[in-house]
Amino acid sequence: MVTNFWLLWPVLVFGGCVAGQGVRGVSTPGLSDADTPFLLPITAADSVKITGALSADGAVAVAFAYGNRMQILAAELELAGAERAEYGRIDDPVLGGKLGRSPHGSALEVEIHQEVSQFILRPARTLLGDAEFAAARERISGRARAEAMAVRIAYYDVLRKYIDTATLRLLVESVEAAFALAQTLHEAGNISELELATRQESFESARLELARSESAAAAQRELLNALMGVWGHDTQWTLPDHLPSLPEEKFDLVDLEARAVANRADLHVAKFEQEASGRALAIAHTERWIGGMELGLSAEREEGAWTFGPSFAVRLPLFSGTDVQRRRADYLRAQQALAVQAVEIRAEVRAARERLLAARERVEHYRDVLLPLKQRIVRLVQREYNFMLSSPFDLLDARRAEIAAQREHISALGDYWIARVQLQAAIGEKLASTTGEN
Repeated sequence: MVTNFWLLWPVLVFGGCVAGQGVRGVSTPGLSDADTPFLLPITAADSVKITGALSADGAVAVAFAYGNRMQILAAELELAGAERAEYGRIDDPVLGGKLGRSPHGSALEVEIHQEVSQFILRPARTLLGDAEFAAARERISGRARAEAMAVRIAYYDVLRKYIDTATLRLLVESVEAAFALAQTLHEAGNISELELATRQESFESARLELARSESAAAAQRELLNALMGVWGHDTQWTLPDHLPSLPEEKFDLVDLEARAVANRADLHVAKFEQEASGRALAIAHTERWIGGMELGLSAEREEGAWTFGPSFAVRLPLFSGTDVQRRRADYLRAQQALAVQAVEIRAEVRAARERLLAARERVEHYRDVLLPLKQRIVRLVQREYNFMLSSPFDLLDARRAEIAAQREHISALGDYWIARVQLQAAIGEKLASTTGEN
């Protein structure tokens, strides 16, 4: 089955162009081969195969190949192209007639007329259709990018949960060993009932937390399956055993804001909507005076003789001023909406950048300070234990604290990659990365 979602790739790549987008070989009203670069239709089975551990980019590729949401957006793009073609359509001429009787016999009148104002306004309406289509295309592009962002966030979240679950199993093993040691010492009469109960409570709590973690990871995996649009044996994909490390990066806030203003689909939508509102206002001004203007040919037969002549009709602009007022108000609204959108986008970029930098600082603090400190404490306790200066419980507790710090580091690293995806969505394009992950 050929997947029409490939119509969306030129939308994402060439989202700033005004011309329509389509795929050669796909009949789409309002879209032509000249509007888009050549793209071969590709079947999902041949184009996307999950081999090895699934990556974030791979998850997005699978979602675009298999996801029904992409098919819906492709259909909406075709519908927007068909609606665009309607703006340049000319109504068919109207044929009418009248049959009557007079004292001199029967009378027949035939008339054909055409609204000529449509020909006058057709170029302006075509440009209005282009602006409306461009806004619809950018709106669809934004929704496609939002789908890609949702897939990436779900991917990093499920990866974080799976790695955290694996780390939590180490913690369960540690507290289980402490509980087993406590049972042995209690049977020998070396520790109290309270100490045994405390160790058992730690073990049972850790087991319960592990069960919750496994359930949350499985649920998040199914969410990612749904976003990718896969089922059956296609859900048997695997994940890497670690999150990507921190990339080397420096962000210029001014540069990010400028990139967002240049790339954001929703801002492009607002710009095209303003353009469409302005063109609709100009058409309303012109149509008020020439709208409904009709020319035609009239033929009348009376007393056996035919007479021919031109006919015309003009609509008197007595009650049509309200449409101009409405279009003017809509144009002013579109102007203000564009200004508001630009301000909100800049604020969104600044907020996303701060979240990313804060997440990065947390990851670096765990990586450079807390984790080495926890590892050093384990080594020191191990040394004291070797000289019988610390109990085995001290060593197990130190190891437990180290594993807990590892879990916090995993959580912070997952937060970082999710914040990175959100910043990419805020600026409307990928960020450069030195790790191969985007």
